[in-house]
Amino acid sequence: MKRLLISAVLVASCGHEAPPPPVAVASDLVVPPLGVKPEAPRPAPDPDAPICTARLVAGAVKKSSFGCYLDQSVEGGGTLRYPCSGDGDAHAVFGALRYEGSVSNGELALEAKTELDYDGDGCRWGTTGTIAGAVPRDVRGKLEWRYVDYVLRGQGCSGACTASASLSVHE
Repeated sequence: MKRLLISAVLVASCGHEAPPPPVAVASDLVVPPLGVKPEAPRPAPDPDAPICTARLVAGAVKKSSFGCYLDQSVEGGGTLRYPCSGDGDAHAVFGALRYEGSVSNGELALEAKTELDYDGDGCRWGTTGTIAGAVPRDVRGKLEWRYVDYVLRGQGCSGACTASASLSVHE
């Protein structure tokens, strides 16, 4: 009889509880993936802040292999426009290609993306070019250009290419 009573008490204590009340969650809450630092909101650029212009001249372009086709070029030089002081939008133009980005805490970060169908392998390729470095306050600085391409569509595509060059900044 004691065993039956203990069993009944144990079974009764395992009953279902009511579900917890729903938790209110803000609909605009964004949680970044693990390992990703959330970006602090960037202050709006001052529309009246002076804009500086500089000429960019590329040094030797170093390709990952001799036969690499580059869909972006910094050879021939370009023009950089950036805030003379503080943070804000910036861009550089090399021929028809425009690199967009900003200056934040004294660091310039620009990017340009292109896509192309390469006849050599019948594949669709994407490219990303970046220009980065400390903002040249005395207009005698150096920036770095980096290039990478990658397959968007296709099979049996040729090897991907990378390239880099140092950019001299001139008045």
